[in-house]
Amino acid sequence: MALIICPACGNSVSERALSCPRCGEPIAQKNHTDADQSKTATQEPDKDYQFINFDRKSYLKKKSNDDPEEVEQVMQKWNWGAFFLTWIWGAANGVYITLLLLIPVLGWIAIPIAAFVLGKKGNRLAWESKDKEWEDINEFRRVQRFWAMGGAAVWAVLLLLILILALAIIFMPADVDAGGIIEGYIKRRYFWFL
Repeated sequence: MALIICPACGNSVSERALSCPRCGEPIAQKNHTDADQSKTATQEPDKDYQFINFDRKSYLKKKSNDDPEEVEQVMQKWNWGAFFLTWIWGAANGVYITLLLLIPVLGWIAIPIAAFVLGKKGNRLAWESKDKEWEDINEFRRVQRFWAMGGAAVWAVLLLLILILALAIIFMPADVDAGGIIEGYIKRRYFWFL
């Protein structure tokens, strides 16, 4: 049990006493209200408190020291990296729901729809991801620009290969047996021992 000093007479009094035994000054009520005020001042807010009154702009402001209006403008922009690279972009940016696109057949059918959804909502999903921390909005822009350029490069190479294959098929002479050429190549390359 701790002792406190009476503010009126200076006598040592138990902190649980209702009044000072020497002068009769009420102590317990004053002491308990001061203790309650100091507890509420030093106590951290509950961890779940921020989700009770959820405000997107204050959350975005807490996430970074940037201007919330600037952050909101970036969130509204189209994300080309998410559009081009869907599940690869999602795995790298902490948007793990995109890994559902790897489910055979069903996920493959959903990829075109998911690409447009991720293009529209990708910036917000990546920024608000709990597994990815961004220093500021400039770092976020730089990383998303890198993903956009990488996605465009991958698709450009794929389209170029498809174009080359289509031109090779179109301009192949009629008397050439393409199946025989491919079959012969595979036999020479992989089944040379037969």
